[in-house]
Amino acid sequence: MSGAPAGLVLRGRATGVELAGRSAVVTVAVPEGVLRWDGASVRTRVGDEVHVVVDPGRLHLFDPATGVALWHPE
Repeated sequence: MSGAPAGLVLRGRATGVELAGRSAVVTVAVPEGVLRWDGASVRTRVGDEVHVVVDPGRLHLFDPATGVALWHPE
């Protein structure tokens, strides 16, 4: 598909939205678990279906039980 964003696309549902100025931090429930998307549109609302394009070079992973950082880009 021409013009499609590069990266892994995860589809899920917004379960939380925190406004952060011109963007939002959205908590998204996906089949693989839960993620937080920093830089989402401020128009995103709880319950919206969202498609998150994950750029592996900008991905940060945390242990869901402890919050300890497991991996981040160098």
